[in-house]
Amino acid sequence: MNADTARAAVLALLVTIAPTEAHSQKTGVPAPASPIAFVIEGGVEYGGDKIVDLLFANGDTQTLRAGQGGTIAAGLQFQPASVPRFSVAATVGYKFVTNASSNASIGMSRIPIEVTGRWKLDPDWWIGAGLVRHAAVKIEGDGFFPDADLDASTGATLELGWRWAALTYTGIDYTDPVGQKFDGGSFGVSFRWVSKRE
Repeated sequence: MNADTARAAVLALLVTIAPTEAHSQKTGVPAPASPIAFVIEGGVEYGGDKIVDLLFANGDTQTLRAGQGGTIAAGLQFQPASVPRFSVAATVGYKFVTNASSNASIGMSRIPIEVTGRWKLDPDWWIGAGLVRHAAVKIEGDGFFPDADLDASTGATLELGWRWAALTYTGIDYTDPVGQKFDGGSFGVSFRWVSKRE
């Protein structure tokens, strides 16, 4: 490589880097030192079609819904240095809801797999959207009614976040073995922790 070629390569590199640095300073969203981080997420959601009404001996009732449940998930987040406002995370988790009685284990569980892109509006507020797939969807009757395995299903998720918390909406449907569909859509609140990037 001759001197002229080397100077041209350095100049091209500087031209490429300069707008990125200016963009980071302008938005106030610092670019991460490393683009990969570990993520842990949790949340609670409510909504969807009624699965079952439970009647307890003391007269209390409980309704289990297809979109209802608590979730814990973990995965990885990628945040490119060239676009510090943007990140994309892929997580795998476990979502479940169970009955309130001590003598039965009636409930619904599924494994949510999510890929979500997020955009920082400013250093605190962000929005997100992505795809979610619920696998291993099971309804457990614990002898009170037959267990059922529902088909895996794909849906969409939307988020409005502030720092480590977000309001969420998930749109998804489930299908039982006889072809009946259930609305598994839900609104919820989620929390996320992102590891420090070195």
